[in-house]
Amino acid sequence: MRLAYDVRGDGEPLLLVHGWCGARSVWRLQSPVFAKQYRVIAVDLRGHGDSEKPHGDHEYSIARCADDLARLLDELRLDRAIVVGQSMGTLVAQQLCLDHPARVTALVLAGALAGSPPAGGVVGPWVERIAAEIEAKGFEAYLQEVVPFWFSPGFDREQIKTFTADSFKAAPYAAVAFCRAVAGTDLRQRLPEIGAPTLLIVGERDGRTPVAEAEDMNRRIPDAWLKVIKGAGHMANVEKPEEWNRAVLGFLDSLSA
Repeated sequence: MRLAYDVRGDGEPLLLVHGWCGARSVWRLQSPVFAKQYRVIAVDLRGHGDSEKPHGDHEYSIARCADDLARLLDELRLDRAIVVGQSMGTLVAQQLCLDHPARVTALVLAGALAGSPPAGGVVGPWVERIAAEIEAKGFEAYLQEVVPFWFSPGFDREQIKTFTADSFKAAPYAAVAFCRAVAGTDLRQRLPEIGAPTLLIVGERDGRTPVAEAEDMNRRIPDAWLKVIKGAGHMANVEKPEEWNRAVLGFLDSLSA
């Protein structure tokens, strides 16, 4: 599997994993900040961005993505990394930690979920409907309808366009297959097995993976902290980058101390 990724900075490895129909560019407000202290690796998952996009639903599972990341660490000759996931990327990060626990130093799970559907009041269509609507309306038309749900109501439209431009690089068949993969994933009963220190960070107004889901995960993961960012939606790292970055760096600094 050929994966596109960027590396910047020196220090302890920090791996950034985007969500459904995201891309590594979604971390542009994080990578340069984190690179002052860490070796930051931002990757496009299979089927997304500039990475390879093979055909076949069997190519698109959470476990396959987790194995891809383990191989990426091998390619970079890294034993372990701090793994930061967003949305669907949090499922990949959890799976990586469960399947390859020695490879994960710590987890940051932003806009997280551990099963489908997440707890709380989800705003907009969930994955089962998304797959059907993509097939009915076409990928680009559907994506233009759904991306506003990733942000809090009233968030700047130009910012939304900027931070979702690379979403359209995803292969439509991969987007549909990942919807089915997320719908079939439930890691809730395995959360007590996560041994890595974990920060759960969620926007107060997140309508995709609500605060209730993060609270439930916080109770189940043995060594976990929860940070709620007021006024932010699902893409809290875009809407409130300074507060988001400060929370993540504060968590990581506490582990070093």
